[in-house]
Amino acid sequence: MSERRERVETGGPVTPPVFWIKPLYENVERGERTLLMKGDAGAFAPLHAHAEFEQIYVLEGSLYDDEKVLKAGDYCCRAAGAPHSAGTRDGVLVLLVYTTAAPEVSV
Repeated sequence: MSERRERVETGGPVTPPVFWIKPLYENVERGERTLLMKGDAGAFAPLHAHAEFEQIYVLEGSLYDDEKVLKAGDYCCRAAGAPHSAGTRDGVLVLLVYTTAAPEVSV
């Protein structure tokens, strides 16, 4: 997570434990973003929501929210506007994919 590290929350000094993001891809016209997010051990983000459909894939460590704990290899997604909190006890590395509309799913 070198190059361009940004703190998820905006403003104020950066004091661990926090979540860090590294943008990998963004297409503003199509409403698509892909990020790596690293959470310091003990990082916590209080109740919030994203304007986009959110997909989460845990690469290392674990991430918890109000409903479950996700571990390495786990995937989940959230509807745009779904309120949630997020935290990690021991640290985490996740791949995040945001889109302005939920992808079409063929069955």
